[in-house]
Amino acid sequence: MNGATRNRQLLTVGSDRKGSLVKRKDYLPEGKCAICGGEIAEIQVFSMAHGTDPNSGERVGMVTLTGACTHCDIDFYIYFTNGVSNDWVLKAPSASQLLEPLTQNEIAGLNAKLQRYQTLGKSWQVFLSRARDGDELWRYAHADGGITGITHVRCGVPIDQFETFGSL
Repeated sequence: MNGATRNRQLLTVGSDRKGSLVKRKDYLPEGKCAICGGEIAEIQVFSMAHGTDPNSGERVGMVTLTGACTHCDIDFYIYFTNGVSNDWVLKAPSASQLLEPLTQNEIAGLNAKLQRYQTLGKSWQVFLSRARDGDELWRYAHADGGITGITHVRCGVPIDQFETFGSL
């Protein structure tokens, strides 16, 4: 059975109605954390979409799975297009998008600003709570040069992202 067939079979039989995925190592590319080498587990279906490729007219199906490192709790994702997957990647900006570390005053200002909003304030607190000793908060720019977001940088690598509809 080739890789594409195995992946299609995983996506057909592996997901349940709640979005959970039964991890079957035979069907998923092995996931290792880019920071510590730990196993990527807690895998779930994040999104599913079907459509038509505007160039070829071919039907296209996409599935995004998310998972987390069992050791350092960093989030990863992987895409399947028509049952064929790429590699696990961090849910974070690239290092080339980093602008500058945040100062304590900037962090305090963001805390005050975001706590005014019930849902956004809770999301910000969850984001902050996932930090480990030695992590730094950095501002980054989207690849298109538009709005900015915030990321934790661990061992020189951006590991997550926090974004709103405007710049942070």
